[in-house]
Amino acid sequence: MEKITKNMGILIGKVHHEHEGKSVEVAAREMNISTPTAYRMLEKAEKIAPYLFPILSRKKAHILQLYMMENMRIYDIAEVTGVSCSTVKDHLRALRKKGLIPKHDRKPMLSYDSTMDGEVTRKW
Repeated sequence: MEKITKNMGILIGKVHHEHEGKSVEVAAREMNISTPTAYRMLEKAEKIAPYLFPILSRKKAHILQLYMMENMRIYDIAEVTGVSCSTVKDHLRALRKKGLIPKHDRKPMLSYDSTMDGEVTRKW
């Protein structure tokens, strides 16, 4: 059984969104390895330990948190993160493809019908 090497572990720590969250290019430069080598190491590490993946950029991780945990709308996320609504939509689409956002991620809207009149305590 193959194990993650020390350098793979260092690289994952540098790029993983739950740790340093650096780009692969920056992490590769810091480790004095080429960017293609860094990508190959991450590919190999994903085969060995798939539970450590996917690795998100800081921006994607922030958007995911705002969308799923804070239940923010796309417009509000764009305003908070300083990116366009289309960029937020692109990030959400990519996160959904990675399986990080369920297909039906929002709670269904509550509905009201006349059979509920007895439950209403105040009408406007």
